[in-house]
Amino acid sequence: MSARHFVSISGGKDSLATALVARERAERKPGFEVVYQTADTMNEHEVWLEYLHYLEGALGAPIQRVSAYNVPGLIDDAAFARRRQSIRDGWPHELRRKRHTTECKARRDSLPAAVSRCRPSLERAAALRDHARLCEDHCPTMISPPVSSERIEQAVAAMYSTGNAFLDICMIHGRFPSKQAKFCTEEAKLFPLFTARDAMLADGEIAVDWVGERAQESPGRAKKPMIERTITREGQRRVIYRPIHGWTHDEVFGIAKRHGVKPNPLYLIGAKRVGCWPCINASKGEIALIARHTPERIDLIRDWEWRVSMVSRRWIEGNGRASTFFHSKTLPMSDQDQPDDRANIDAVVDWARTSQGGHNFSLLSAIADDEYRTDGPSCVSAYGLCE
Repeated sequence: MSARHFVSISGGKDSLATALVARERAERKPGFEVVYQTADTMNEHEVWLEYLHYLEGALGAPIQRVSAYNVPGLIDDAAFARRRQSIRDGWPHELRRKRHTTECKARRDSLPAAVSRCRPSLERAAALRDHARLCEDHCPTMISPPVSSERIEQAVAAMYSTGNAFLDICMIHGRFPSKQAKFCTEEAKLFPLFTARDAMLADGEIAVDWVGERAQESPGRAKKPMIERTITREGQRRVIYRPIHGWTHDEVFGIAKRHGVKPNPLYLIGAKRVGCWPCINASKGEIALIARHTPERIDLIRDWEWRVSMVSRRWIEGNGRASTFFHSKTLPMSDQDQPDDRANIDAVVDWARTSQGGHNFSLLSAIADDEYRTDGPSCVSAYGLCE
């Protein structure tokens, strides 16, 4: 059975190393073909697009661009029409939903292995019923009151495509993604890539996805195998291949240097991640870096927060922005009675410029900001790339 090989290019060091390993394989094996792809979330630094053009020349092959707009029904006109109708149908009524506690989540994680798998069984059904009963008894109920007709019409009027894939995905959801609901990865990256790949596969052909995941990155990725065989919901056979799973940072940058390929320029200003700019899971230092080098991104996210809040049920006029790019827990919690917009982008940037747990203004950060404004960016690579 034949296979077709795909390499996802994120613009980062790991996907570049994976692409170069695939290119080396193609050079050694006649007839071995690789399709390079990238998913444009439209939440990237402008340098990211320039670097993609550079990589096409360095790899000697085109990189296919895809986005969420290529996935039928995801963020097209029909999707926005469905969302507008759901607002008209659902918002006039009270909404009740459970807020699952840490204990509730721990109980689900502790379900026996045989129960937690997807195959149906009497044991699984009984355990899940017991889990649901305990959550019903102990998890608090969140109540959203009915929304006024005036507010509903405001949301409906704002529920139209913006032309930005990441922002449109958030508007359809009525919120920004989070660690618990990371729909941005699936809908802005994976769905577009899989949609494009499915269209390229012949009947019976297996898709081999070359993925740049390394064990050094996290305990979760360390547990993943180098080769993984899966079957999609559509019945498509898929092989996930992680050729650099056991590699270190030095080895990743080493293969790029050996091939004469320059790393993404964002690494030279101190960035550790060069995909989304910023990522919803950005660290304090990364947020400060983005605010320092690209203040226009902060202005853009401020506008995004307002737009998503306009189509969020929780937003009440005159009560701040209910939807924020960063989760409320991004900032240190002084108490539980905090407004919904406590982690708005301006508050998060102010916190990122502090030290000592967010209590003291950081003079070093201020000096770095001033140096950047007067002398331009200098090389401060977190991976020791400066020479």
